[in-house]
Amino acid sequence: MTTSFDQTYAVTLTPTQFAAALRSPQFAVTRLHAAGRQDPELISHSAAGTQVRIKARYFARVEEMPGWMATRFTDHGPENHRTEEWTVTDTGLRADVVIESLSNGGTVTAAYAITPTPTGSAWRVHGSSTVKIPLLGRKIEAYIVDSLVKAYASEAEEISAAGVLPAGSSATGVRIGA
Repeated sequence: MTTSFDQTYAVTLTPTQFAAALRSPQFAVTRLHAAGRQDPELISHSAAGTQVRIKARYFARVEEMPGWMATRFTDHGPENHRTEEWTVTDTGLRADVVIESLSNGGTVTAAYAITPTPTGSAWRVHGSSTVKIPLLGRKIEAYIVDSLVKAYASEAEEISAAGVLPAGSSATGVRIGA
């Protein structure tokens, strides 16, 4: 069982600004908070040359789950680990992303692409959710995809609303298309 998704979000940061912001561990945490994740925690963050690797842990919010799913959890929803492997390219940025649910064995594999637009960037997110649970797998996948689409929209809005780079970041050092 697999459910796919493909969405594009507008972001006011240019690809060069986005690349600079990714180098900040705080930017990764800010994105998780903006996505509405419960108790987000940055596990690791490394940046070298044109590569940035981010690993984070968070919980899904029980109050956002369908009733049949929420009853399975008490304190918080499933624990998830998200790994993003970013690469700066001549035309923008791309990332391979894996989100693993430690609670239900589900996995999301996705790709991000940040490309320039006249007003900043387009952030394309496409991938698939796979949950190997008989009978309920498709329902869980549909919930996960819906949750991700909303979370990415919130992340894009927060990044754009700020309109500035995180403290300590600059748009220098990594140039797109230079």
